[in-house]
Amino acid sequence: MRLALFLTAVAGSACLSAPQQAAADAAADAAVDSGSDGTACGTPWSAMASGTTQRLLAVWGIAWNDVFAVGQGGTILHFDGSSWSAMNSGTTANLLGIWGCSREDVFAVGEHGTALLFSGTSWYAIPSNTVQQLWAVWGSAAGDVFAVGDSGTIQHFNGSAWSFMTSSTTEALTGVWGTGPGNVFAVGIQGAILHFDGSSWSSGNARAAMPLWAIFGDGPGDVFAVGAVGTVMRFDGFSWSNLRPGTTKSLQGGWSGAPSDVFVVGEAGTVLRFDGSTWLPMTSAPVTLNGVWGNGPGNVYAVGDGGTILRHVGCDSNLVANGDFETGVWGWLGYDATLAQSTTAHGGMYSCQLCRSVGTGGFSLDDDRYSVNYPRQGEVYYAEAWVRLLPGAPVAPTARANLFLREWPRDGVIGPMSFGPPAYLDQNWRMVTVQHTVTADAFGLDLYLGGDDVAPVGCFLADDIVLRRL
Repeated sequence: MRLALFLTAVAGSACLSAPQQAAADAAADAAVDSGSDGTACGTPWSAMASGTTQRLLAVWGIAWNDVFAVGQGGTILHFDGSSWSAMNSGTTANLLGIWGCSREDVFAVGEHGTALLFSGTSWYAIPSNTVQQLWAVWGSAAGDVFAVGDSGTIQHFNGSAWSFMTSSTTEALTGVWGTGPGNVFAVGIQGAILHFDGSSWSSGNARAAMPLWAIFGDGPGDVFAVGAVGTVMRFDGFSWSNLRPGTTKSLQGGWSGAPSDVFVVGEAGTVLRFDGSTWLPMTSAPVTLNGVWGNGPGNVYAVGDGGTILRHVGCDSNLVANGDFETGVWGWLGYDATLAQSTTAHGGMYSCQLCRSVGTGGFSLDDDRYSVNYPRQGEVYYAEAWVRLLPGAPVAPTARANLFLREWPRDGVIGPMSFGPPAYLDQNWRMVTVQHTVTADAFGLDLYLGGDDVAPVGCFLADDIVLRRL
């Protein structure tokens, strides 16, 4: 049985309605395929450095590069698209759930009735008017937020204060999710499933035989509840049914971007993806995973014990050639730079060493021609790379590298581009990322790493460059 102190539910989408969110997520859905080996595209989860060993219990985000995770001891972490960093929560209480409507309205809840709000710059406490442990939080808007907890507790936030709601149960409520102010579900530790119709909470005929830990979905006719001993229940808008996910592990949380892209996580590193008809196991890490959230099937984050954070970036193969430089630097060109293999590697045995060859300005590593031919309007691409200085090189505090994705409307004609947060160059490997949505049908899409801001240093290393369509 899951320890009560660390139970969590995963929040749903932000303030888009469920149909709006499903439509937004569906744009990326077509890029995801299942592997032929009976697993969901092999081993697509990669570990991220969290900077903590505290147990992480829930995760939620606004975008792929604006993600929050909460956990033990008041831990709150934030991902900016490049790295995770700790935030000052102002509490040591265990934080069990997180949800938001915008970057200025992010809610976190936890033990002893703890309720926090992020204003966009800092976290501060809002009296919840209860001392009961709050397990999960969800809302339809910043002024319509629900938190659930022990002894049947349901609290409602109207934009200025929390107030008590009658739940008609004393069962610990462990998850909450909905599609709007008049369609909210809550689940409980004894299998209860409650529904709020906009005026009152009621329990219908449905009840699970096992404890339920989380509830989530992507629309009023596609709601999932998960729990102990591999329990998965699904609501089709009319009735609940039991599904068979092929595991007896406790399932701790889940997220759904579309009916064919449902992710569930649980104990012993269990990760399952539901494609609308079949549950497919995914390889992750051998630790209990407590929460999962994504903003599309190619950007999904899972958090768990020991500060574990995993990321799934889709099932398409790497679109860049020779991104690990294990067989040389072929497939790449230096812009005002010379290229060579280096034995200081992030992964494998080799990386790419870039050194300025002309003048004193910036320089970059460019893919040879286009990594993507004929990208289409609306397609979304994500890239990441790892960078650092050469061993022993002096640190220039202002030197930093960016990663760019650039459209070419016609061959030789530069079009719109995107670049992500910079990575400052020092003696540590640091990840730099970028995401780009194609603005119009184009001749090509290319990637380059470096830019004007690397000018204070003469050389740097790059490794493990990945480009995927989401």
